[in-house]
Amino acid sequence: MVQFENVPYLIVKSFLPYIALTTIKKAGEATAYTIIQHIQEELGIVLSAGTVYSTIYGLERKGYIKGETKYRLTDKGLDLLQNSKKIIRETLPKIEAFLQI
Repeated sequence: MVQFENVPYLIVKSFLPYIALTTIKKAGEATAYTIIQHIQEELGIVLSAGTVYSTIYGLERKGYIKGETKYRLTDKGLDLLQNSKKIIRETLPKIEAFLQI
């Protein structure tokens, strides 16, 4: 069973690919450490380096980002980010309405 205090962590982890792409887009290029730091400072969630590197590897393998230590968005990554933001904006209110008691 998921404990209540783990919910913010689980939400951030679920959105990690989009958070990483957004961080890279805002910075122009970013390291894994930059992404970890951004999440900790902006969202108050501490993720392990392994979690972030795994996500970065997946994004790179799928062609959404390029780099070795500093990563930047590809056109494919920018398209994914833009399309995903639209879907997220449409879906979150539905989830929030569903959770109303």
